[in-house]
Amino acid sequence: MKIEGHSAHAAVSEGKGDVGSGDTKKAPGQEVGKEAGAGATGTRDLEVPKPGGEEVAKPVASRPKIQVVAVGAENLPKTDTFGMSDPYLVLKYGGKEAKTSVKKKTLNPVWKESFLLNVVPDDKDGNLEVRCMDWDMFHKDDYVGRCVVIKPELEKFSGKDGGRSEISLQLLGKDGKEIRGQHGKASRITLSLKLWDDAHHGPGHEHDG
Repeated sequence: MKIEGHSAHAAVSEGKGDVGSGDTKKAPGQEVGKEAGAGATGTRDLEVPKPGGEEVAKPVASRPKIQVVAVGAENLPKTDTFGMSDPYLVLKYGGKEAKTSVKKKTLNPVWKESFLLNVVPDDKDGNLEVRCMDWDMFHKDDYVGRCVVIKPELEKFSGKDGGRSEISLQLLGKDGKEIRGQHGKASRITLSLKLWDDAHHGPGHEHDG
């Protein structure tokens, strides 16, 4: 398979995330809440409101969605003087961005936060980019690494056997080299993917079939 700069493995997962709360300094979790709102089951839509507070009108026709659950990360590098990090993820897809909440003082964060992404047309960039950042109260947030799932692989995994697939992605630095944490272990991000049909299952209602 072709996931940028690394390999990934797929496995059926039944995990379903809850939306975490944000932190201070316009914490990422709070910013997403403003743009998307939290669903009854913790699933958030990446629809972005129009200027002036008007909500984006949803089309009458059915629009398939990909549910992306930011499960967690492991072996992140140390980014502060106490040997820890305050990580969060930024998901970019179809020209829109969303952020998870910040997890304080950990190198192995667990988010289990869910996002619904409208599948983009074939002529648009449909790659999913995930950036890992380190939150800082007084300075600019630090870049930790990124990983990219190209469009064909994203659709392949999200539609696997009509269920949910879990993939583990290697974080890469700006120079394209693998990011490694303590003892040289690879820094990885875990995502869970599922394809939704809006005609039958709206946001906030999980379907296993």
